Amino acid sequence: MTIEIGFRLSKDGCPKDGTRDLAKASEMDLRYDLFRGDLWLRVDGMDFSAAWNWVPILDAAVSFRRIVDDFEHGKDRAVFEFTESDHEIRFERESDQRICVTTTFADGQGRVTLSDLRSAVHTFFSRILEEALIRCPDLKQNARFLDWYRDSLSGGKT
Repeated sequence: MTIEIGFRLSKDGCPKDGTRDLAKASEMDLRYDLFRGDLWLRVDGMDFSAAWNWVPILDAAVSFRRIVDDFEHGKDRAVFEFTESDHEIRFERESDQRICVTTTFADGQGRVTLSDLRSAVHTFFSRILEEALIRCPDLKQNARFLDWYRDSLSGGKT
């Protein structure tokens, strides 16, 4: 049971023309309007990637963290819904430590331990934040982004 979560951001992920003040960008702007691209998700040999170039990657990272947190607090099911389509990634607890992953856009199912899911999500979340800062250094002035960034460094769950 293995899991790999990754991404490739589209080239237009950060406004370079000064039309948007990233220091004042809302959480909604950060999650849904910026940092779109392809989402890679491979679970237990199954490829559930969404190479659509428009997936809001930061939203996926924040949502996956919430899903892990939900499972750690006893929830049995969770769903990530893509914002620009009807597609979903579904997570369902099969045992105390085993999660089954399916999607509405790919056949099959993959299984992963909660521990491995937690680790992969933390790495994914940290990587998107680092990439966002490289592309958009002005994010260092955004309070919400800095909360996420500090939290990722400490291994937190917010």
